[in-house]
Amino acid sequence: MSKLLLDYDFKSEESLLRFISRIWPFVFRFEWKFGRLETESLRIMETGHGWHFYLSFFNKIPDLDVCFLQMALGDDFKRGCFNWRRVRERFLKDWNILYTEKYNADKELISQEKRRDDLESKVRSMIAEWRANIDKREAEAKTEAKLAQSES
Repeated sequence: MSKLLLDYDFKSEESLLRFISRIWPFVFRFEWKFGRLETESLRIMETGHGWHFYLSFFNKIPDLDVCFLQMALGDDFKRGCFNWRRVRERFLKDWNILYTEKYNADKELISQEKRRDDLESKVRSMIAEWRANIDKREAEAKTEAKLAQSES
């Protein structure tokens, strides 16, 4: 099992869903060396500045590929650069983290994650739709191949 953690720093839910529908389908449809992404779980948390996504996959994904996928899915680019460096230099064992709370210099809580079940449901539906489309296209291709084989 592999985990991808994503940090999006824009507040609008509408913008977030538009971004996901534009960027994510390719990554989920692509045939990676370790196979297509097979989602095990998804958790979405709203933060003071945007969103944290916690995705688990059945695929065994190497750490450098986790870094790449997080960047491909639109993770905060500075976070992605630091993560890539940590993995390449074997700097930290636990390199892929998101902070559940943030405090200011006066130690006052300024941001705390809040779970968004409603948004999780929407994104799960989007992923399921992409998966169904992939399965449908693969089934159609197999049927066409069988027909072509029987005609020859």
